Amino acid sequence: MFAGDLPHAIAHCEDGLAVLPAAAVPGRLRAQLLIILAVAAGLAGDEDRAAACHRELGALTEAGSEYIRSWYSAYSLWALGAAAWRRGDLDRAAGLHQQSLRLRHDDQMGTAFSVEALAWIAASRHQYERAAVLLGAAAGLLRSMGTTLDGFQPLAEHQRDCERQARQTLGETAFEAAYRRGADLPAAVAVAYALQQPTEKPPEKPPARAVSDGAALTSRELQVARLVAAGRSNKQIAAELVVSQRTAENHVEHILTKLGFTSRAQVAAWVAASQPDGEGRSAALAGGGQPSRQ
Repeated sequence: MFAGDLPHAIAHCEDGLAVLPAAAVPGRLRAQLLIILAVAAGLAGDEDRAAACHRELGALTEAGSEYIRSWYSAYSLWALGAAAWRRGDLDRAAGLHQQSLRLRHDDQMGTAFSVEALAWIAASRHQYERAAVLLGAAAGLLRSMGTTLDGFQPLAEHQRDCERQARQTLGETAFEAAYRRGADLPAAVAVAYALQQPTEKPPEKPPARAVSDGAALTSRELQVARLVAAGRSNKQIAAELVVSQRTAENHVEHILTKLGFTSRAQVAAWVAASQPDGEGRSAALAGGGQPSRQ
């Protein structure tokens, strides 16, 4: 699959599934193999096969934790989205990839895959500026992990094709500006933009009122705001600051109220834009910049 030989990848997966019930831990191993099959089938445009994997994965992981169910479901939904995109059903593809992205939680690699796929859909809709921003955002997420898509040939091919279309349509200067804008977005803001309607512009800076209101935050609230921008959940913030989760939740609620915001992504954008010399960007990427909506 990673080399791009999807027919052989699918055949090997099916051979493995045929003998896997005899394995010592069939449930877990079968689920892992179903994910590989689902992704290969999705990239090959075989939505029926990807859907069958999605259904079986749901049954296999039903008794697992919420995290396990979300992780497997996110990848199988990604596979369904890839198949829908391959056959030209762009609305369904976008919905599936956004649904997948909402389940990613602490999976930064999977988050990058979902943002990347939404860039392909944007290009297919001729929304090339959005495609360029999303390409940059996906690349930024991967770069923060020290990797690229080069080792995953099917995705790398679609990435290159998407970039070529956007460059040709926008021109070098406009493409590079949009791509850099995406690459510079904190992870939480990149996710928020990917989940927006295609007509919306990527955030470049928060409202002026919100920036000026930053002085109203206490030093502890500023500390919590930076952790929110870094993608920390309330539970993670509580652990890092050695306070109760309820106390962390109260801090986040106070920050949203004082800044006049309604989402954690807006807080992340405010932190990124209101800190000098890239300090906000560094804060947002601390700890991998993994998005969280808890």
